Amino acid sequence: MRDYQKIQFNSINNIADYVTKKLKLGHSIIQILINEEKKEIDELISYANDRERKSYYTCYMEEHQSIRNYVIEEYMIPDYAFKDPERGINHDGSFQDCDIGIEIDSQNVIEFDDFEHEIRGMKKYYNGDSFKFSIKDDNSYHCEFFISNGQCDIENFGGPTELEFVTCWMQEKEYYIEN
Repeated sequence: MRDYQKIQFNSINNIADYVTKKLKLGHSIIQILINEEKKEIDELISYANDRERKSYYTCYMEEHQSIRNYVIEEYMIPDYAFKDPERGINHDGSFQDCDIGIEIDSQNVIEFDDFEHEIRGMKKYYNGDSFKFSIKDDNSYHCEFFISNGQCDIENFGGPTELEFVTCWMQEKEYYIEN
């Protein structure tokens, strides 16, 4: 991935401190849950800090609060329209261009302490091993964790940035070829 570096949790002594420092420097953090059988990202959670107050997330803040002191959290479930042959056809029978979109999208603004707690709690999932959510679940999953190489495009954070990431990840794995 040209704009992101994959991070192995076990290669960093204190992952929460490391990623907090990266956020405060303007980088974005992306964690993904991969469905190995479907060959797709099931969930994506991204984090950023709007230290220059350029994002629309400032509207979530009370007048006395500064967005600089918080972490923006974006939760997204991608939509893979290109995998569903029924979805690419218009009512008149013509083909509709289908790509990767957003099925579920929600934003939150959290304190740095809450962010660090979430990251510490995720450490057990970022060892690279596959896991199942339940005995009845036929799918295997694994998690991956990424940090942007440079400054986060905070003005496009919360949808466009994440869709670009999903598309690039799917293309890199050769699970998706853009027409």
